[in-house]
Amino acid sequence: MKLLTDIKLKNRLIEHSTFINNTLDLLQENRNELIKRMMDYESTIEFGYQDIDNLNQELDEEIIALFPKNNWTNNPNHAIFLKFQDNLVFMVAMFIRQKQHLYNLKKEMQEPIELLKEKKCKKRKHNNV
Repeated sequence: MKLLTDIKLKNRLIEHSTFINNTLDLLQENRNELIKRMMDYESTIEFGYQDIDNLNQELDEEIIALFPKNNWTNNPNHAIFLKFQDNLVFMVAMFIRQKQHLYNLKKEMQEPIELLKEKKCKKRKHNNV
């Protein structure tokens, strides 16, 4: 930033940087909330994580046989089914919001890009001393 002499461009790039940082902070907060919600089950075994193909392949059949057989996915009144459904709705809403943030970021980038193009920024030549 020290090399920039155009105050308008410099201020706009600082503003843009702030916008990017704020957007990244929001996206990170949203991601953290999604992870927290999707992992907030009293028992990962009751939820059925062991039934996920990759994990199932790694677990011994004897170990899998010890786990409870919970078929909550076929029971719309089961507490886990209802919570999972609630989390899915929340996730879709958060992804819609993420899409809006990314669209706004793309839109926000246009002016700084044009300002830089107008400046025709070139590399400075350094003299070897």
